[in-house]
Amino acid sequence: MVARVRRVSGELLTIASLNTRGIPLTGSQLAERYAVIGAGFDAGDADVVCCQEVFTYWHLRLLVRRMRSFRQVSYRPAPAGPAGGLVTFSRRPVSGTAFRRFGRPPRAPGVPRASRVQARLKGALVTRLARPELCVINTHPVPNYDGDWSEANRSRAPCSVSSRRPPGWPMRSGARARLRSGPNISRRARRRIASISS
Repeated sequence: MVARVRRVSGELLTIASLNTRGIPLTGSQLAERYAVIGAGFDAGDADVVCCQEVFTYWHLRLLVRRMRSFRQVSYRPAPAGPAGGLVTFSRRPVSGTAFRRFGRPPRAPGVPRASRVQARLKGALVTRLARPELCVINTHPVPNYDGDWSEANRSRAPCSVSSRRPPGWPMRSGARARLRSGPNISRRARRRIASISS
C-alpha cells in the first residue's frame, strides 16, 4: 500500500506499507524475497516504509542491507526480533519512536484461543518524523482468516483492542498521524487509532 500525504506547507511525503512475509514459512525463499523487497524500496521514491512481519533480527538485517538510503530504522528490540514484527524505515530525520502493545483482547464467541494469544503480542509502532512533524503509526492486527470484513465478523474482537489508546501511551497535542495498516481494521477504528498521537 502506498499513500502520499500533502502537508499544509505543500510538501509531499510518500509512505509505503508492506507485509513482508505474506506467504507460508516453508518454501518461501525468504532471503531472496527480502533482497528483492529491500532493493525495490531503495530504488523507489518512498520517504517512509512501514514493514510488518519482520519477526527476527535476521529478517531485519536482510532488509537493512538492501535499503541503504533509509538511514533511520525504527523498531523496539525484543528477544527474537523487532517487537510485533514491526519496523519503520525512513529517509527523513526521526525525532522519536515508541511501541505499545494493545493488551489483552476481550473474549468473544468463535474466536480461537490461538488468535487471542497472538493478539496480545500485537501493538503499534509510532515513528515521529522531525521534518515534516508527523507521526507514522505502523501496526499489524490479527489476521482475518474468514475473509468477512463486516462489523459482525469474529476477527473484530481481537482487533477491537487496537481502537483504544493503550495504557500509558504518550500524548502530545499538535502532532498529526497517518495510519498505515492492513484491511482488518475498520475505517472507524483507523480514525480512533490515528487520534492516539493527536
